[in-house]
Amino acid sequence: MSAKKKHEKLLDYLTIAKAADGDAIAMEAVLRHYRPYMRSLAKREPDEHGRAHVDEEMLHRLEAKLAAKVLLFRTE
Repeated sequence: MSAKKKHEKLLDYLTIAKAADGDAIAMEAVLRHYRPYMRSLAKREPDEHGRAHVDEEMLHRLEAKLAAKVLLFRTE
């Protein structure tokens, strides 16, 4: 992976700091950034047609855990 692509995948510090301070828009940006990864973690076994489905309950639990950890992030 090139350095440019790796850098594009990182969230900027200001967004994380704002989310940690309770900014709802910044928190949504953090969740949106990590949503593809969380969706991959929440996938269930393929059904009888061979399609994998996202376990929505698991996805919401992962989002809640991420939000809770972001709020604990120290910006000082």
